[in-house]
Amino acid sequence: MLYNPHPQPLGEVHFTPNCLHNTRIEIPGTSLAKDDQRLSYRIYRFTPPLQPGESRTATFTVQSKNRGFENAVSTVELVRNGTFFNNTVGPTIGYNPQNELTDPNDRHKYGLGEQQLMRALEHNCTEDCRENYIGGHTDWIDIDTVISTSADQIAIAPGSLLGEWQANGRRYFEYKLDHPR
Repeated sequence: MLYNPHPQPLGEVHFTPNCLHNTRIEIPGTSLAKDDQRLSYRIYRFTPPLQPGESRTATFTVQSKNRGFENAVSTVELVRNGTFFNNTVGPTIGYNPQNELTDPNDRHKYGLGEQQLMRALEHNCTEDCRENYIGGHTDWIDIDTVISTSADQIAIAPGSLLGEWQANGRRYFEYKLDHPR
């Protein structure tokens, strides 16, 4: 669910899909404004813009795409007998500073300043304290997740299990947090 908590309309949303997977993103009322496949970066434009307090459901379909024959399993998150679905499988929403150029010579070559690795510590903490181990200047969010699996698997996600059902030979599980994480 994409939600606009800001007092002004939101015109677009940015995603960084995992380049190791084929990812389809569907958001009602958007069009794909940019699809940089080399950098694995997409921008979707809301038409009309997402209004303050409005939300829309985003659907991500992620498929493994190993190429050729491997000497070892390179993608252990998505395997035949189970899946470990975390924040690296689905697309990252918003700007991802982990994709920035880190080499000082490369940054200089492209006219970029020194990379800011960490904000200065503050005695009286402000919004900068929202920094966490995941990275970025993030907010804690509410999560409502529906996961589809093959019929012989069980999906586990953050929150409490609200429901489980089967359709078209697949199992579905819905989890929701009862408080922001």
